[in-house]
Amino acid sequence: MKIGIIGLGFVGQIHSKIMESLKSDIEYYVYDITPNIAEEFEKNNNCKATNTIEELFNNVDAVIVATPTFTHYNLVIEAIKRGKHVLCEKPMAIQIGEAIEMFDMSKEKNLICSIGFNYRFFEITEILKRNNEIGKIKDIHIEIKRLFRNDWHTKENGVLADLGIHLIDFIYYICNEEIKLSTCKIKQKYIDDWDYDTSVSGKLESGIWFELCASRLKDDKKVRFAFEITGENGKFLYDSRQENLYSIEKEKKLNTYQFVKREKTDGFFDFTDSILRQDIEWIKAISNGNKGNIATFEDGIRAQKVLEFLVSKK
Repeated sequence: MKIGIIGLGFVGQIHSKIMESLKSDIEYYVYDITPNIAEEFEKNNNCKATNTIEELFNNVDAVIVATPTFTHYNLVIEAIKRGKHVLCEKPMAIQIGEAIEMFDMSKEKNLICSIGFNYRFFEITEILKRNNEIGKIKDIHIEIKRLFRNDWHTKENGVLADLGIHLIDFIYYICNEEIKLSTCKIKQKYIDDWDYDTSVSGKLESGIWFELCASRLKDDKKVRFAFEITGENGKFLYDSRQENLYSIEKEKKLNTYQFVKREKTDGFFDFTDSILRQDIEWIKAISNGNKGNIATFEDGIRAQKVLEFLVSKK
């Protein structure tokens, strides 16, 4: 299989590291709009640089779109027209109309098209999905706090679109229920025109209450991914600062459990590891047609609807 990576920024380079690590017959090509970036990248990595996007499309079976959100629509549409499978980073598009068109075209071409919601592939997410001790979920509190990055803050990519959208998908993935938009309330803090701290509360369609909090900060001691999920029979608690531990509280008794990580964490928490598992599942889906747990374009549209609604409430 030949895979093209479009965009060699922070996330694009993570995908490239994953392609390097896979012990398979995968070849990967890279392209970046900035002159000479791909050529320089090729010197230090086992990839093939392309000088134009046309050249990349002509050499690959599938593409990973790791570029700014405003470029997603044109790149994905062009890839689909050419019959290429797609893994597109989140958010799916700038507006819902673009996302729907991307989905419709991918369905017409019968391609495996996925969105980069890698939080589905955190090991703790898999443990939570398997757990049945706390019973039917009643409410969810979930938060992600990460450090500022120099290449991150733009008006189109504040913390809600960058990190919060992961939590929107996470809630759907865990509960298999959509957010009831009319119940949502949002609070945000801004630097210039972009949000660096956002909290959203509301209910799912069945009445499950949720609160999600996403923020960028400067104190590395406060960086974490954490959640507290209350069910009819107890609570499930996790904080990434105690990376391979989680707790279950039942009848006022708290039990803590340890799990063994399958891969060695590189960087923040389970970030690179989860993208590795995500990319492997996407590649498998291309090969065998089984989409498994990958986030599809339908999932991208669902999250896009929530994002646009919340942005309209600012």
